[in-house]
Amino acid sequence: MRTERAARPYPRPALLVDGIGPETTWEQAADVLGAPDRARSTGDTWNVGSRFLTISFAGDRVQRIGAMISPR
Repeated sequence: MRTERAARPYPRPALLVDGIGPETTWEQAADVLGAPDRARSTGDTWNVGSRFLTISFAGDRVQRIGAMISPR
């Protein structure tokens, strides 16, 4: 049985995605990653190889970074 754990902030957020950290603005993220492949009110998503990177912003700063790996 899998037990869900509450999400906790990553202790070193600046190391998650090279060039993107907690103080990164949307414009800076777009400079690093290019235009997002999908823009939604919950966050913008970029396809990075076989992975999907979603970044949510609070105001104009990074609030949350999520990554998913597509099944092979």
